Amino acid sequence: MYCSKCGKPISDDSTFCMYCGTKLDNNLIDKELVKKDTHTTSDNSINEKPFNTKDKNYYSGVFITRLSTLWSGRINRKDYIIGNILFFIAFFPCFFIDNDLIIQIFGLILFIAWEIFSIRRFHDVDKAGFYIIFLCTPIVGLFFFIYLIFKKGTSGENQYGPEPS
Repeated sequence: MYCSKCGKPISDDSTFCMYCGTKLDNNLIDKELVKKDTHTTSDNSINEKPFNTKDKNYYSGVFITRLSTLWSGRINRKDYIIGNILFFIAFFPCFFIDNDLIIQIFGLILFIAWEIFSIRRFHDVDKAGFYIIFLCTPIVGLFFFIYLIFKKGTSGENQYGPEPS
């Protein structure tokens, strides 16, 4: 049997979980239920801790995990060029809006998205996302932008992930 709070294996005759201290009167999870909720990791080992969606920290953990995947990985040249064209098209209406607050909020959202997008392109050329600082500086940023457009990405897998398709 498994504890429903921490997901650790416990003996059938326990009244408290020896890992988290939860009283186990109705908090036991059947092994079959755990098998349904298990998932494999990258090394094909099974993580036997069940996902407890009733836990308030579960959703914040999922949110943080999904946020962190935004800037991990790689983007090839073609996707970077198309993405920059789409960012310009998305920002173009701001030239015709009179409300400064809307322009600032929308511009900030697009700028953050563009930075994340550019970080992934730096990853494709096997550079750290830290180089985004140079991309955001005047004049020097133009050279880095041209570099990202024309530099061929690392072939095969690099330290930031597999080659984008």
